[in-house]
Order: sequence, then C-alpha cells, then structure tokens
Amino acid sequence: MKSLEESVTTAMDGSDIRIFPYLPYILQDLWELGTIPDTMIKLIKKHFTNYSNQKVLDLGCGKGAVSVKLSQQLKCSCYGIDAIEDFITFAQQKANVYNVDQLCKFEVGGACSACLRARSRARSRRASCRARRTRSRVPRRGAR
Repeated sequence: MKSLEESVTTAMDGSDIRIFPYLPYILQDLWELGTIPDTMIKLIKKHFTNYSNQKVLDLGCGKGAVSVKLSQQLKCSCYGIDAIEDFITFAQQKANVYNVDQLCKFEVGGACSACLRARSRARSRRASCRARRTRSRVPRRGAR
C-alpha cells in the first residue's frame, strides 16, 4: 500500500516523494488546485434542488477552494480533508474570509482514515437506531 506522501505526490503527477515537503512552497500562489469550483457548482445544481441540505465530502481538498465556494454560493455544508497541513490552514483562513467557517470544516489526514471514521460513525448511528427501536418494542411491565 502506498504511503500518504506517495499518494499525494502521484496525484500531483510527481514520481519522487522527496518533493512532498516542498509542495506548499511550490503551490503557494495558487488557491484552486485540481477541480474547478464552478464545475462542481454546475454539477450540484444539475442534480439537486435543495442545496442547503447537501453535505459534501471533499477528499484531497487542497486549499479548500471547492468547499469554500460551494458553501458560499449554495449554502451547503462541506468537510474537506487533505494531507498537507499548510493547505488546511489556508482553507480555514479562506472559509473565515468568505464567512462560511460555520459551513466548512477542514482536517489534516488521508482519504482512507476519513472513510474509516465516517464508516465508524455510520455504524454507531445505526446501532443507536436499532437500540431505540428495540427498546420501543419491549412491552412495559403490566402492559398487555
């Protein structure tokens, strides 16, 4: 399995992971990395109508341009995860500047760890729902 640094370097079309620590410097003048925010906004508008109820998981969010602009224009919640701490710091700052810091949350990490946490939360919610349904079916003493 590839390391996080290898995965990020490969995603950036690189082949030498020694470049990883220098990515924040190399990309310092760019905010939009990868996907064009307007493209994502058009896709969401095409497939959904109630944007404010949408929750977007932005894996490899970079500096948060997609999440911030989605939240600003569509008022949807976004959760961005990226492996580069400097990018996450920048994304949080941009969310504050665009007044969407209540809608956008960012975290340093990899996609695998995010998926495991999300799966764990979903399991605990399902278990909680099952427990509530079971309790509601148990007859009370003296009830017939």
